[in-house]
Amino acid sequence: MKLAICSLVLLFALSATTVVSAQTTTIDFNSDKVGEAPSGFSTALTGRGKPGKWEVMKDPASPDHGNVLAQTDADRTDYRFPVCVYDGLSAKDVDVTVKFKPVSGRGDQGAGIIWRYQNNDNYYIVRANALEGNVVLYKVENGKRTDLPLIAD
Repeated sequence: MKLAICSLVLLFALSATTVVSAQTTTIDFNSDKVGEAPSGFSTALTGRGKPGKWEVMKDPASPDHGNVLAQTDADRTDYRFPVCVYDGLSAKDVDVTVKFKPVSGRGDQGAGIIWRYQNNDNYYIVRANALEGNVVLYKVENGKRTDLPLIAD
C-alpha cells in the first residue's frame, strides 16, 4: 500500500506510524528543504485543472515546531484533487496519524489519507473538509469518486 496525502491550499504535519514487520516508521519533513517538494514523494492529479504545487514550509505552530507539507496552488477548478504520494512504503497492516491545518481556500479546504493507491485515478481516500465540516470516505475508480459509508467501531 502506498500512502498519499490529498489537500487543497492547507498546511499539515504528517506523522505516519506504520507496522512493517513490527517496525515503526515516522515520516516528517524536517530534513527537507523549505520551498521545495519533499524528497521521496511524487505528485499526481485526479480530475481537472492544475496539478497542484506541493512544498515544504516552516510552521512554528506544528507539533514539533518544524517543517510541514503544503499544497499552495489555489486553482479553484471544480473536480480537482491534487495528491502527494509517499513512494517509500508498501505495507499490509498500517496505523496512520496525520495532523493538518486548513489555512485558506474558497472552493475547498480539505486533506486526507489515500491508500490502495494504484495511480491518480484509482485509490481510496478518507477526506476531512473544513469548509463543509465533514469527513467522507471515497472510492476513486477510473477517475470517478463515489461516497462510501463510514463504519464506526
